[in-house]
Amino acid sequence: MSLFKNAIHKEILGEEFYFLPQKAIFRSSDRALLLSDLHLGKALTFQKNGIPLSQTPEHKDLQDLEKLIKETKARNVYFLGDLFHSKINTTVKEVLKFIAAFSEVNFVLVIGNHDLYSYGKYNLPSNMREVHVWEDTNFIYNHEPIKTDKFLFCGHIHPGFVLGTKREKIAFPCFYFVNNSCILPSFGTLTGLHKMDKSEDAEVLVIAENKIFLDYFFNP
Repeated sequence: MSLFKNAIHKEILGEEFYFLPQKAIFRSSDRALLLSDLHLGKALTFQKNGIPLSQTPEHKDLQDLEKLIKETKARNVYFLGDLFHSKINTTVKEVLKFIAAFSEVNFVLVIGNHDLYSYGKYNLPSNMREVHVWEDTNFIYNHEPIKTDKFLFCGHIHPGFVLGTKREKIAFPCFYFVNNSCILPSFGTLTGLHKMDKSEDAEVLVIAENKIFLDYFFNP
């Protein structure tokens, strides 16, 4: 599949994962997409407070997600928190309609701190469920980093990695591996980045120009 040509393949505890430059992970065994921190509805929240933030990036994020689902032929989609940004608004309703349209795909929302604003205040499509934590035999999926004996996939941090010189620097989204866990980049465009340090026991997959690289590609 051409989508995976630019991906980095990793085997974790016997499972095959593809880390995609589209800021998502694909797991082969159950054809699952893992992504985090879309923060949909953020633009309308800002507009309500007098800040003219365009909704165009959020529409593009949904288009990108639709393309990912179709190209990977995903059967499952795991949102690792903060799918929504705030209280119920028209964007939230549009997202739920979007999810319902993929009737043959199972969607799981691991509730994040921003999702709590609208939690329990809307009717879920029949192909979607909400949980506070999700786990299977070898892995646990949570919004925030937690201590666990299993391998952890989480979001919340919006990890970014700075590349460049002292005078010329730029931060890129990244997958950040540390302490038996992987912190996913924020899928949403309107989220910002938290700059991560490169410790000796961390591995960083940097996303730039629709490509994904090990950090040593830039810093040999």
